[in-house]
Amino acid sequence: MKAAGTILRFGALAIAVATAACSPATETANKPATNTGPAPVASKKDTPGVYDPAAGTFWVSVTGAPEAKAVQFGAPNMVPVVGDWNGDGVTSLGLYQAADGSFFLSDKLEPGAATMTFTFGAPNQKPIAGDWDGDNKDTISVYAPQSGTFFITNTNAAGPASIVATFGASDMLPIAGDWDGDGKDSIGVYDSKSGTFFLSNVIENPMAFATFAFGAPNLVPVAGDWDGDGKDTVGVYDAATATIHTASENTASAKATSSVAGRPGLVPIVGRW
Repeated sequence: MKAAGTILRFGALAIAVATAACSPATETANKPATNTGPAPVASKKDTPGVYDPAAGTFWVSVTGAPEAKAVQFGAPNMVPVVGDWNGDGVTSLGLYQAADGSFFLSDKLEPGAATMTFTFGAPNQKPIAGDWDGDNKDTISVYAPQSGTFFITNTNAAGPASIVATFGASDMLPIAGDWDGDGKDSIGVYDSKSGTFFLSNVIENPMAFATFAFGAPNLVPVAGDWDGDGKDTVGVYDAATATIHTASENTASAKATSSVAGRPGLVPIVGRW
């Protein structure tokens, strides 16, 4: 795979940022200082970040900031899930605790307690997030890899799934994105053995409109609007080299752009920070 390259350094490579440790559901005395300047304006493009599960730290590249920002949120060794939970146009943080199916979401890119804590779905699923109904707010959902089933919800709260849809074979990895630019996210799956993506433009009764291989096998799938055109395309993250490869389009002939994000062994996240 040929790729143009840029370098985005994150983590302990060159940056030391003081953060406050906290439990997702427990308030701490170390609250962030009030920002008296103008509110950040999110980019129209998605950019990658990384999550360090051992430290419980997110590293993101904030629009207009010269360096990556480190935010310690929640307990270590959870699964990151990020989204625009309140519709302000800025992606914020979340965590999934696989053991009991609990979500811990924050409306801020700062250390502190979770603003939303709830359980959704069965334990030990794969979390995803997207704007499923086009209201400009993201909500979590889960994917059961054993059955290849998505459980989609339009509220960040406990309760039954709004939509249940089976898509792809078992033991694939889920992704979500607005593939056609209609303002609503839909679903996809990634076969890590072959490096193949299967994308659907609908959630209910999904069918693949695009099936293609991108990158080497056994990587981590991601998706984002890398060029700001209003449509999401896929990407893959190589944890061994800390390199993310993003696709120019959702086809096998897509041009790849590569960047280094963090250090080896971290977990990729994508958002408009």
